[in-house]
Amino acid sequence: MAITRRSRVLAVVGVIALVPAALTACSGGGQSTADACKIVNDGMTEITSNVNEVMSAASSQDIDTVNTLISDMNDEIASLGEEVTNEEVSAAFDDFAGSFQKVVDAAPQLAELDLTDPASADKANEIAEQVTDAQSEIMESGQAIQELCS
Repeated sequence: MAITRRSRVLAVVGVIALVPAALTACSGGGQSTADACKIVNDGMTEITSNVNEVMSAASSQDIDTVNTLISDMNDEIASLGEEVTNEEVSAAFDDFAGSFQKVVDAAPQLAELDLTDPASADKANEIAEQVTDAQSEIMESGQAIQELCS
């Protein structure tokens, strides 16, 4: 399967677009669960407001901007995770953050591939599979957070 630069960008952006859906309905509970859920919900609402900017950069095939924006989102997610001290919510959020980190790690690897080299196709497929796995993990950890916070 031929993987184009656009396909690579769209794969990463597709995962990022799922972030708001993965954490929808995360409200309720105290540092205590309720307070932790509010911190996560409020923080992720702010962080995911950048998704449109990521999508715009991706549609322009501006890989450097996409990488910068998702790296910034990742830094904000890490910072948000430090605010969550409730053990259960923190564990679920750490899983989410770890899965998102996998996407951040994959994005530059995809951008660096020379798709004119046949050997790159295998590497591109391998990285795309890692992104797909991370996408599933993001959805699963988002669901775990939703269950804790509903």
